[in-house]
Amino acid sequence: MNTLFLNPEEQRYRALWRILVQALIMVVIVALPVVGLTEAATWLLKSGSIQCSPELFDKIMDVIVGILMTLLVLSSLFVAARWLDHRKFVDFGFRLNASWWKQYFLGITVGSLLIVFIFLIEIFAGWVDITDYFHRSDAALPWWFANLYPVIKASCVGIYEEAISRGYHITNLREGLLGVRGLGEKPTWVMAIFLSSAFFGMLHIQNPNASLISTVNLVINGAMFAVAYMLTRQLAMSIGLHMAWNLCQGWVFGFPVSGDPEIATIVHIQQRGQDWITGGPFGPEGGLLGLAASLIGIGILILLRPMLDGQSSRPLSLQ
Repeated sequence: MNTLFLNPEEQRYRALWRILVQALIMVVIVALPVVGLTEAATWLLKSGSIQCSPELFDKIMDVIVGILMTLLVLSSLFVAARWLDHRKFVDFGFRLNASWWKQYFLGITVGSLLIVFIFLIEIFAGWVDITDYFHRSDAALPWWFANLYPVIKASCVGIYEEAISRGYHITNLREGLLGVRGLGEKPTWVMAIFLSSAFFGMLHIQNPNASLISTVNLVINGAMFAVAYMLTRQLAMSIGLHMAWNLCQGWVFGFPVSGDPEIATIVHIQQRGQDWITGGPFGPEGGLLGLAASLIGIGILILLRPMLDGQSSRPLSLQ
């Protein structure tokens, strides 16, 4: 029984159980404070202790919960690193040195350019019209808050989704697969990227206007973030890519982000093209343009490999 759950050589749970137990730890650590805070704040609003419009209250709570959730998800990884993985927290891709920040800003650049590519294609093809600039969907929200909201949201999502899907899942999937007889270095990377990206795509299946195309595209999109992690062994480029992809898609160019329209955009648009090409109400990730951008992004990352300070030659920790 011990060999089913425990690796006797490493004296820790096997990879599959580490992933499952970490997920349970994360649910407990995240759910209780978030639900408690939300319920308490809602009670204060209904009792009149908080003087605020319901629309502004909801968005303020979204910001608070997003920041809290990011901190709690990272805390769950710290707990898992100490008690499940027997490794350092930084081994999940958080070695914050000069190289890390260089890769982060490189990821922001690549992610931004990919969304610019999508936007220009749609403009030149006549699939999108610009109808306004610096648009707010709810004029009751303060201008500064409406524009700060998508920045905070994209930052939080970029950090906690990458920390889990790439930092934790790929690290542990690879270690588990390396123990399978006959699998070498490259096959374990391919399988770990596929499995983690498939899970990433499935997480968005309940999003508004999701479809089979959007789910498959998000699997490829997740693979792009995973390739950035594979090439650097750090989360910097993955986080930068993810943040820029979401932020430019929604706040800058006015596309829905995985089915979720932004409350404020720099460019306000009206889409006209076929949904299976543009993604329609789901955003570019729901159409062929989003798929093309993700595949181009993977190609760009591979071409950028010589610029990544030799990080790709450093193996993942197996402590």
